[in-house]
Amino acid sequence: MVASRLVLRADQLLVDLGSGGGSPAFPLKVGAPQLRLVLVESKERKCAFLRDVARSLALKDVEVANTRFEALLSRPDLAGRADLVSFRAVKADASLWRTVSGLLKHGGRAFWFGGPEMPDGEPSREVAPGLVFSSSPVLIPSGAGGASRLAILQKTA
Repeated sequence: MVASRLVLRADQLLVDLGSGGGSPAFPLKVGAPQLRLVLVESKERKCAFLRDVARSLALKDVEVANTRFEALLSRPDLAGRADLVSFRAVKADASLWRTVSGLLKHGGRAFWFGGPEMPDGEPSREVAPGLVFSSSPVLIPSGAGGASRLAILQKTA
């Protein structure tokens, strides 16, 4: 929920990659209800769970896409249109960065949630063509007195 304070009022579309159990997507949606939320998960059982949670919470404008995240780039309603892309526990490789960059509109941001093993990012350092850290990773509180790290990247090209 802490990260939902970073969502701007003008942000309209959030795509969450590898949605699994629904975090961080559902807390972001609850904290910023104006968002259209697309949860992307390749495992059908997890998709059924995500649909049930969205229904139970009576969340509007939520889509669960049972597909691999790379397939989203062929969707004209998503490619180059996302204000925000979020992900946690997804392998940070060339395929991820290509997808994140392809989904974000110019100026859009990616919220990369990770643990203490997340590499440190320097502001203005490019991670992939057109994607730069807009801030150094920050610690956000999590359960049991621990903390998670959040890096915010921005699409510049």
